[in-house]
Amino acid sequence: MSEPYILSINEGIHEASVTLLKGMELKVFVEQERHSRYRHHLDGVVTSDVIYKVLDTEGITPDQVDYFCYCNLCSAECCSLN
Repeated sequence: MSEPYILSINEGIHEASVTLLKGMELKVFVEQERHSRYRHHLDGVVTSDVIYKVLDTEGITPDQVDYFCYCNLCSAECCSLN
C-alpha cells in the first residue's frame, strides 16, 4: 500500500493555508495570501481555487486524497474520506 495523501486546510483570522502531505512527507504548502496578494488575508477563508492549485501541483485529483483535516481557531477535525 502506498503512503496516504492528507489534505489539510487551516482557516481562521490569520494565515489561512492549505497543506498536502504524502505520508509524513510535505508535498505542497500554500498560504491564501500568496494567491490573493492580500497580506494576512483577513477574512481567513481558503478559496477552492487554492485547494485545486495544491492538488494540481502534485498532479492528483480530489478522489486521490485519503484523509482531510480542517482546522480553525474554534475547532479541529480529521476524518477519513474512504
